[in-house]
Amino acid sequence: MMKKLLTLLLVLCMLIPTAFVGATELKQEDMLDWKLSKQISNGSGLQLKLIFGEESILPDTELPENIEGLLSVLTRGTSLQLNYLTAAFGAQKGRQEIRLNLSKDDKTLTHINYRSDGTLEALSSPLLGKDTYLSAQGESAAILLGKDAQNTWPDITRLMVSVYTSDNEWKTVLNNMLLPYQNDIANLIQQNTQISTETNEDGSVNTVTQLTIPAVNIKGSMAEQLRRFYQDEQLLTHLKQKATIREQNAFLNPLMLEPILQAVNALELEGDVSVKRSFSKDGTLVYDSVVLPMGGAKGLKQISYLYNALDKEGNTAITLDYIGGAYKAFSYKDLKTDANSGSLTGVLKQKSDENAIETQTDIKVDYLRNNPVYDAQIDKYSQDYSANIMIHEKDKKANIIELNVKLVSGANPRSATNITGDISWAKEGQEGKLTAAIEGASTPPWSIAAIEEGEYLRTEELSEEQLKKLAESIQLNLAALVAGLSLINMSTAAPANN
Repeated sequence: MMKKLLTLLLVLCMLIPTAFVGATELKQEDMLDWKLSKQISNGSGLQLKLIFGEESILPDTELPENIEGLLSVLTRGTSLQLNYLTAAFGAQKGRQEIRLNLSKDDKTLTHINYRSDGTLEALSSPLLGKDTYLSAQGESAAILLGKDAQNTWPDITRLMVSVYTSDNEWKTVLNNMLLPYQNDIANLIQQNTQISTETNEDGSVNTVTQLTIPAVNIKGSMAEQLRRFYQDEQLLTHLKQKATIREQNAFLNPLMLEPILQAVNALELEGDVSVKRSFSKDGTLVYDSVVLPMGGAKGLKQISYLYNALDKEGNTAITLDYIGGAYKAFSYKDLKTDANSGSLTGVLKQKSDENAIETQTDIKVDYLRNNPVYDAQIDKYSQDYSANIMIHEKDKKANIIELNVKLVSGANPRSATNITGDISWAKEGQEGKLTAAIEGASTPPWSIAAIEEGEYLRTEELSEEQLKKLAESIQLNLAALVAGLSLINMSTAAPANN
């Protein structure tokens, strides 16, 4: 059930930003959401608070009873505040801090503090005890949730995220080093691409590019690039700046060339890499189809993507086919009512194996972004946003989420952007709903303390027994938190004695 919820959250994260892209005739820089995002990416902080209603009732989540009970207590009459900052300038450039604070009646119940300097991250919380835990950036959460770092092959995802989120100066050096590899790939693509034209029903002509690379050529190209990569000392040294010791040994060690080549050769790729794209006479992409054989990597047999504007509704589909018959397929259409509003309708289909019953979840997002309104008396702009989200798994009750947000900011580009709004979550046919008010603003940056290794416990050095004890300690601390909060709620709800 948790994996299904995470999948739905990822789908919503794809849908909602898509709704507002190009949803207005005004310039993007005139929008207050664009201004807020630029302020945060350019080094401003973000403060955001959810204030849960005293009468909030958590809808049925189908999660285990103990987890649902925990969430129910933590989202009734409490406040959850987020403080976020990624430093963009000066000596602190690249440092990041995230602070989460859960409170009741202005009294802190618990908090989680996270800091990163781009290479290492530190995590502390009363839920974890008195110690602060140190790990490579991106690893602490997985390790503290029970992953045995000493006996587990590292996942390359953390290294990829670390590289992607690096500062522009570091990435510029990397991009220059990667040019020879990019040129080889470009030559491979050019050698296997055919260009043609096709005529539509209305007589217009589209230009079509078809890339087809046979599986045997893919393996050959991968082997050639890997041999070059492991002989490229400058590139390896540069990448090691973002890698943990375990990642360096697993992915950036020239001694790993032969084992990795054997793994590439063992990939059972079925079919060809296929990319077909169609462009109208003005160069607009109207059709895009991508099929990538995966050969069992991450359990995947094939990934496919389709965008088709020719059906007048902009149909987009992403399908993950797994070894053994499992699959996840998500498709959606963006139906714009006008320049500022519309509906995104999507369908998520999943199957755990070839013998399992397919589940289907329908998703609909009705969205509205009003144009900014200027108030000359206070020299400020305001802009309203709203979204109504329905998530309906077949043969189950639908979840309904309503979101309203107002952004207010001065005409000066450096003026803070204030955030107010509300959000609710209800289950179709059930009484009560989860409600929360939203407050927040962009803020001036603050000083992020440096990470000094000597003060912390290294998570990758924790034994299996230590991780087990830590997990037990977290559960006890959570139980104590819930018990204390439950008593507060009971005393608040009890009638006063006369």
